[in-house]
Amino acid sequence: GGSITTKFIQNGTVVAGADVTAGSYIFNGRVRAGAGSVRVEDRGGSKGGSIVGGQVMAGVRVEACRLGSVETDRTLVGIVVEPTLAAEVTHLRQAHQRLTGEIAALQARLGITSPNDRQQLARLIARTEAAQLDQVETQLQQLRGWLAEAEELQNGVDRTQTQMLGQLEAGRIRIRRDVYSHVQIQIGTQIRQLTQAIPDGCEFFADDGRVRWRALD
Repeated sequence: GGSITTKFIQNGTVVAGADVTAGSYIFNGRVRAGAGSVRVEDRGGSKGGSIVGGQVMAGVRVEACRLGSVETDRTLVGIVVEPTLAAEVTHLRQAHQRLTGEIAALQARLGITSPNDRQQLARLIARTEAAQLDQVETQLQQLRGWLAEAEELQNGVDRTQTQMLGQLEAGRIRIRRDVYSHVQIQIGTQIRQLTQAIPDGCEFFADDGRVRWRALD
């Protein structure tokens, strides 16, 4: 769950909960920094600072000197949602879906759509035998509790999705020197494949649902 620092990564898989730092290069590696950044330092001669081939994903930021190469056409680098956030949204949605089904079933049994609608409640009481009134009142209380719980679950989904969107919008892929053609840049679910090289460095980011880039200052 912490950070990992290594001299280089070649033909290997590295997964960290926080940051991954490679001292010289990443070649054909599968790298994932869940809630952190991937940094490739400019050491190790001509290969220094390079990400070539493979797949490199971070939750916050990717920094390197070079991305791709003339000989390699399969380099994917991206900013993706932290796995724990994605899992939390899935859990909340599933819980909300289950509870919504239980709410609908109880509403059908009671013959109402809202436990707070006076007209519906009056008709429900009128058609309920006296011996069953306590049971109906218990069911109404349960329905109110479930509705409040469902609302809180939906609020949790909305909050987490907002957090995920903010993470992706703040994410940056910063390449200080050369970006070669045929590199793929992914931010969230959006992927951009470069058809031309970008010399002198650039920064990739998400804007209006698209992957964009700008020259470094």
